[in-house]
Amino acid sequence: GNEVMYGTSGKVADLVILYNGKIYAIEIKSDSDTLARIDDQLFEYQKLFNYVIVVCGPRHVDKLVKSLPNSIGLCKIMKNNTVMDLRQPKKNTRLNKAEMLFSIKTSYLIKMANFPTTGKNADEIRTCFEKKRISYVQKILYDYWYSRMKPIFELYISDREDLSHHEDVPSISTPQAPTIS
Repeated sequence: GNEVMYGTSGKVADLVILYNGKIYAIEIKSDSDTLARIDDQLFEYQKLFNYVIVVCGPRHVDKLVKSLPNSIGLCKIMKNNTVMDLRQPKKNTRLNKAEMLFSIKTSYLIKMANFPTTGKNADEIRTCFEKKRISYVQKILYDYWYSRMKPIFELYISDREDLSHHEDVPSISTPQAPTIS
């Protein structure tokens, strides 16, 4: 997914990848971007993504190598437009259930609930889910995003040529709907 809204703050991840039950956040910093917000962005990402990776242009590499926490992966975009891995991300084990639950529409949570939801407001429903294991909540988030991203991704794959171009990325954007009810 491209430009995926998440969490209580309604922030947006540049790219979200769902792979083998794990959720990856990719933050892209081109040479024309500033690094002014990077610390806040990474702090928010670490609340609900298993892996966080920063992809940057050559201008930011030295600063990011020195300043990024060791758990954050780092990739460099080369002049020939290939991507070089500089550091692999480490799995984040401190996830926040509330942030995950605010990334899911209440209507979807109601469908997934194995408890009565009649008469409960969105906060009460989320509170019931917060009592569940974190792995259970993360599976619901993964499945929710998968259900939203899969049709868009399949259309993207069917429409593209042999190679993807940067102009193609917006076509995999997840529709932005408010997640807080």
